[in-house]
Amino acid sequence: TNPSFLCKDFLKKILRTASFPGREVQIPVFCVRTSFKRHFTTLLIQRGDLTEDEELSIEELIQLIRLHLPHLCEMYGGYGMYEFNDCERILKDYGTVRERDKLRYDFENPKVYDPDNLPQRFQIKKMTTFFREDFATTHMFEKELARQLKISPLACAVRAVPGYHACGSEVFAPPPRKLLSNGDHVMLLVAYGRLKGRRLFEFQDSNGLWVGSRGFVKFAAGSNLITEFLVIDV
Repeated sequence: TNPSFLCKDFLKKILRTASFPGREVQIPVFCVRTSFKRHFTTLLIQRGDLTEDEELSIEELIQLIRLHLPHLCEMYGGYGMYEFNDCERILKDYGTVRERDKLRYDFENPKVYDPDNLPQRFQIKKMTTFFREDFATTHMFEKELARQLKISPLACAVRAVPGYHACGSEVFAPPPRKLLSNGDHVMLLVAYGRLKGRRLFEFQDSNGLWVGSRGFVKFAAGSNLITEFLVIDV
């Protein structure tokens, strides 16, 4: 039985087939950039600014942070963007570009590019982060999460629990004693629904097709695995 997912099928297709360079997986805090980029990409596809086979550039975000927020590079080992809020100023003030249009120059040497021949940039208007602790109950938090999911997939911070990557197509529901951390992994929430009478959230993991069922994992609703999520206005 398939869950009654609330996310559009074509968006799941895009996210499932999106390709990312293998070298990116080795970059620290890769999951934040990957989930954020996919979230932003799907909003632009829905608005008609990108086609279904286009995506935004991760490398562009890294370069922008190195140039405009160097203190984050010092804090996070050279790459920055450890938390959602690290992205907001960059994407509001400077935007990013399509992967195919990624800039071929070093931001530290701006003289090598032609300012009159730059690719189209995409910017956000606003970012809002919703935290579990700001809601009276987990149910209320998940209700808002499901409501926002009707608009677009959502980048979410989740507790990194041992074994989630090996759950295959099964619903992952660890006992409370295994909730070891408070949101140190980020994935993209793509669906909410029921499977065999059980409420669940489905995510696209940031670490590749080897996780779960070809890159997708199902978490049981009500398990306190999700600690925060992001809403982007474009």
